[in-house]
Amino acid sequence: MKALILSAGFGTRLKPITDKIPKPLVPVLNVPVIEYNICFLKHYGITEIYINLHHMPEKMKEHLGDGSRFGVKISYLFEKEILGTGGSIASMKEHTDERFLVMNADTIFDFDLEKMLDFHTSKNALVTLGLIRAQEEQEHAVVAAGADGRLIRMLDGSPFGTAPSANAIFSGIHIIEPGLFDYLPAGIFYSITSEVYQRLVRERADILGFFIDGRWYDTGTPASLIDASFDLLGHLPLSYPIPQLMKAYGLAPDQLVLLGKKIKLPAVPVLPPVIIGDGAKLTGMPEIGSWLVVGAGATVKNGRAVQNAVYLPGAQGEQVIRTERGQLYY
Repeated sequence: MKALILSAGFGTRLKPITDKIPKPLVPVLNVPVIEYNICFLKHYGITEIYINLHHMPEKMKEHLGDGSRFGVKISYLFEKEILGTGGSIASMKEHTDERFLVMNADTIFDFDLEKMLDFHTSKNALVTLGLIRAQEEQEHAVVAAGADGRLIRMLDGSPFGTAPSANAIFSGIHIIEPGLFDYLPAGIFYSITSEVYQRLVRERADILGFFIDGRWYDTGTPASLIDASFDLLGHLPLSYPIPQLMKAYGLAPDQLVLLGKKIKLPAVPVLPPVIIGDGAKLTGMPEIGSWLVVGAGATVKNGRAVQNAVYLPGAQGEQVIRTERGQLYY
């Protein structure tokens, strides 16, 4: 089984951070988001991975290479003109004639993928979408699934005269049979949810939803990036290994202190949870932490936040985005 990680977007919701770094390489707990995806896929035996590229493609290729250091094979699909989710997924027609998986590069998953695959197979589905349970009227809740998993609403599309209330959020993970290619024009920009899946729902096609029992994080905005960082700090380990975080596994949040190499810290109390990357410098503060992530090469001086804060790699403490849950320095 192969996988496609959708990575071509501009990351406009994370601007100005994504003016300098592609969205899939923005880190959570000092690990680029796309590396969580690669480790997740590898854990489930999916080692042939395609990544579509458009925005800053050379930085992506330089960082990920051929995938060998992750124990997978990475191939790149370059988009001269950005194709959207529909056009990007259609490009997989040249690379597989079997079932494949699609996921977004700005999400982090931790759930039993085997259960989703078994569900998809048992239902003979054309497409199965990973869903997150939602309350009625919850933001981004635009999907509804029936008791048997069949989708009965996608956006405003429904086979019924009146669309049922939404009960789910689409997580961005799809399991797709090659028969879907019959619905996918190639080489043009379009959204697969609004222009293909909505149609399939109206036509009562075999498009199903699987409710994910586990963790899912969207990291595509400053607020969601902060939320994901702090939630993961409080819930390590994941069910699959992340090499950079292995030393933190098994530690409760009130014990979690992970310090990188060649760092400079004052002789002050360190209040967990704290993760500090290689080469970071912290000076002048009376204590460090809690709920603090400092990226590699970042500088934190007295007067900058050392609690409820995330510093991206190389941050100097001058540029900051404030969210309800904490501060993001970049």
